[in-house]
Amino acid sequence: NPCVGLPTGAGKSIVIAWTIAGWLKKAPWLRVVVLAHRQELIEQNAAELEGLGCLPTVGGYSAGLGSRDTQTPVTYAVIDSVYNKAREFGQVDVIIVDEAHRIPAKGEGKYRTFIADTIEGNPACRVIGFTATPFRMGCGPICHPQHILNKVCYEAGVADLIADGFLCPLRAKVSEH
Repeated sequence: NPCVGLPTGAGKSIVIAWTIAGWLKKAPWLRVVVLAHRQELIEQNAAELEGLGCLPTVGGYSAGLGSRDTQTPVTYAVIDSVYNKAREFGQVDVIIVDEAHRIPAKGEGKYRTFIADTIEGNPACRVIGFTATPFRMGCGPICHPQHILNKVCYEAGVADLIADGFLCPLRAKVSEH
C-alpha cells in the first residue's frame, strides 16, 4: 500500500484524478473510494475527475452534502460520514486517502475502521495515500511495513517543483514599516 508525497499546491487533486482515469481506462470494472476529512476536499477532488470528462458516474457520500452514493464506480466520501458503512459499498478495489497523514499509526480510528471493514470484504483491496507530510512529529514516518501505508512510492519537494516550473519561485516581501 503506497503513499505519494506532494507538497501543498503541487496538485494532489488532479494527480488523484489522472491516476483514477488511467486505471479505469485499463480496468473499467474497478471500484474506487476516495476518502477525505472535509466535504470541501471531496468536492474539489470530484470536480477534478469530472473535469476530465471521460469517466462513468462519480458519486459522493457526505452527510453535509446530503449525498449517499455507494454504488458508483468512483465515490468521494467524507470519513466521518462513512467510517462505519464500508459494507454498504460492496466490493471496493482501491481506497485512496487524501491527507493520509490523518490515518492513525496505531490503535483505532475512523480511517482504520473503514479500511479494515473494506479489506474484510475484499482482501485484495489496496490502500493508497496522498499527503504533503509523510512524516509526523510524535510518531515518525506514516509509512512502515507494519502500518496501513507501507512505503512512499513517489515524493516531490517544493524546490524540485519550482525548478521544473510547476510552482512559482518564492519571493520574500520586505515591509517598509
